[in-house]
Amino acid sequence: MALSSIWCDPEGLKITEIESNILQFSMDKEADVIRILKGSPWIYRNAWLMLKEWDGVTSPLTIDFESVPVWVQIWRVPPAVRTKAMGIKLGGRLGIVEESEIY
Repeated sequence: MALSSIWCDPEGLKITEIESNILQFSMDKEADVIRILKGSPWIYRNAWLMLKEWDGVTSPLTIDFESVPVWVQIWRVPPAVRTKAMGIKLGGRLGIVEESEIY
């Protein structure tokens, strides 16, 4: 119930335990799946909830849960160098940068 509420009540949400600590989440609308995956990682009861797409065939034990993308906000960057390229450069010091935006 808590995840359904956090995820804005996706239609047809079903949770199935596949392995110990590995759950399958399914829902009716692809738009909900995309929105929830894009918002990942989620923190639930002070634990990381790492979401990965799964084809239903691959063994879930082979899925990489060792790393997770996180959103990082960098403050006090001088306006003259506040660019997407600088975001990539600064973010690259933390790890792999998937995208960079200016807000």
